[in-house]
Amino acid sequence: MGSPVEELLGRRLADLVPPEYTELVADNVRRRLLGESTAERYEVDLIGHQGQHSRLELSTWPVEHEGEQALLIVGVEVLPTQTVEALQPTERRSPARLALEALPEALITINIDGTVEHLNLAASRLLGMDAASAAGKPLDEVARPVEESDRKLLTEPVRQALAAGAPLNMGRRALMIRGASGERLIELSAAPIRMETGESLGVVVLLHDVTEVRGLARQMSYQATHDALTGLLNRHDFERRLQDAIDTARRGDSSHVLCYLDLDRFKTVNDSSGHQAGDAMLREAAKILRDAVRDSDTVCPYRRG
Repeated sequence: MGSPVEELLGRRLADLVPPEYTELVADNVRRRLLGESTAERYEVDLIGHQGQHSRLELSTWPVEHEGEQALLIVGVEVLPTQTVEALQPTERRSPARLALEALPEALITINIDGTVEHLNLAASRLLGMDAASAAGKPLDEVARPVEESDRKLLTEPVRQALAAGAPLNMGRRALMIRGASGERLIELSAAPIRMETGESLGVVVLLHDVTEVRGLARQMSYQATHDALTGLLNRHDFERRLQDAIDTARRGDSSHVLCYLDLDRFKTVNDSSGHQAGDAMLREAAKILRDAVRDSDTVCPYRRG
């Protein structure tokens, strides 16, 4: 954005986008905060301090922040179509080449025959392989992007980008990669390298490491729906599931059972042995109850007051 944090705090997200995106952003934020079903990812332009535009793919996750419903929003810059001037081997010492080397994202240049021409420094670190060792090898021997679910090898992005002659963003498909850092979650984008005449010379592939981002999102989502002490669902999420059960019962789709159990003389444990003993007792009771019910059942601690 080109602005200090202090200047961005308190501003509406819709104020940071061009007018044509204002309604889209405001509507997405409203719907996600209300828990309505809508697209979790969408592309917008953000306007920086100097008026510069950055094309981003935004991902949103509902979370609880300081006791209130909030959104965690992550923006990934969409890979633009690269021109041959920026990626020609003869220009590796040019400012454009040096800029690509300095990118924090892993960037791989693929020749028209599908083999690797070059890795930038970030790609070398991620893959544990220098550019010279990777040169001339197929992408799947260097990066090995695979489906997160079934570990099926993904070689289609390069082929599709070459065939279509247009950028391809696969950010919506979770990928994994095995490199120097072990198994990493990535999002992959590919764009053709073209001459000014339109002739295709190859593909540039961008690997965006989202391991920490997704881990943070999962952690925040877990914290927003689970009790910190017992690890069971918290009261807010329990009440949501309870309402869903009531709604399905009213429609006649199913029937449910609600059981309330009181921990007798719990206060005595706290008074005689201290709160640490009481907390340990709650955790043990929670584990016993959780192990005693089905995976489809819900157990939630309910505290008076």
